[in-house]
Amino acid sequence: MTPLKAFALEMGLYSCVLMLILFQNVLCKRFFPRFKKRLNFAVSVELLIFLIIYQFASPPNRVGELFPPFLAWLTYAQTFQALQPLLMYFGGLAVFYYSSSADYGRSTAWRRHYTSCHLRFLIPFAAPFLLFTLFSDATSLIPAAELEKLLGEGPYSSALADASTWLLSAPFIILILIATPLIMKYTWQCKPIDDPLLAGKLENVCRKANFRQAGLLTWTIMHDVLNAAIIGILPRFRYVLFSQSLLRTLSDDELAAILAHEIGHSKHKHLILYPLVIAGMFCCMAYAALLSDTLSGSILPYAQAYLEWPMRSLSVLAIFIPALLAAALYFRLVVGLFSRLFERQADLYAWQVNIPLQYMVNALDSLATASGNSHRIPSWHHYSIQQRIDFLHTCIHNPSTIAQHHRRVRLYLGIYLVLLTMAFSGLFGIF
Repeated sequence: MTPLKAFALEMGLYSCVLMLILFQNVLCKRFFPRFKKRLNFAVSVELLIFLIIYQFASPPNRVGELFPPFLAWLTYAQTFQALQPLLMYFGGLAVFYYSSSADYGRSTAWRRHYTSCHLRFLIPFAAPFLLFTLFSDATSLIPAAELEKLLGEGPYSSALADASTWLLSAPFIILILIATPLIMKYTWQCKPIDDPLLAGKLENVCRKANFRQAGLLTWTIMHDVLNAAIIGILPRFRYVLFSQSLLRTLSDDELAAILAHEIGHSKHKHLILYPLVIAGMFCCMAYAALLSDTLSGSILPYAQAYLEWPMRSLSVLAIFIPALLAAALYFRLVVGLFSRLFERQADLYAWQVNIPLQYMVNALDSLATASGNSHRIPSWHHYSIQQRIDFLHTCIHNPSTIAQHHRRVRLYLGIYLVLLTMAFSGLFGIF
């Protein structure tokens, strides 16, 4: 099959995925309106599955063969290879949001604005990934042989060259830490909170917690979202964000409790602990891939020797399916467990800055009421709101429960770190 025909086939399959998204919107609107809120997650999963298969089944650099020779070299860049599936993912979401906005019966201009707001919300999460690929492409331009000559000959010259590449990544990491909050601030169209009394009260909470930040802001896109967040790690580029709906829904005392919750995530180092917890997922994927590779050892050599793509690529994909299943199971069980533990720690931080826990209870109750009395809707990563309220009531009546929970988190983290160390040691022993 020629590259052009292969590309046309793949775009045809992508068009089928887009048609499926449109069909699901119509189906949910007419027959399953209760599942409308879950459709966003389902569409994301469908797009990700398609793109994974697309990456594995496509021959290497197939797109590059469609370009003139003087441009084909660009397609070998990691940034280009990352940008292509990313644009396809955003294209699928654009179709979903535009078609789902028809339910509100608004004008075409409003539907475009609705779609644009949702896509702008996701841009900051993709930006660090693209910045990383740009850095990877930039470092690949450094000739390793010339760098080794510059460092001099000797038994450690190669190691020094590798270390120099890693040292070059330090400024890049700092750049990402600075750029990501600024990108969010711009794409989410953030502006300062316009209520001086509320802003003063929230600033006082930050002072009590000894929490430095660059501004208390509200984002102006996605007006119906009830949420708050802290973006950034470096204090000079760290912002506290509140959605406009949240500011309208909660009282000042409840907003102070929500701010304490977000500060609690920062003070308990959850932003650092989450990557550590997720590291175990990659370890589980490696073990699952090794196991599936061992079990399919008699099939893979035959596939590689005698089959053409896409069958050869699909045979390789079949080896990684257990790894993907292991990742999903790990995320649901292990990441979900620690996410729930961390969420309760954050709920309790109001007590540490002398904010009554009852304010946090009131805030959660108001959020659930504003979300359609969603108190008892299960949440695999946060507990249901009613469970969180019940736990806070337990802590109000028995404050020793607070210290017990913190000890429980430390115990679970200790056990996890021991198991993670053993698992990685086993992997290094295998390789």
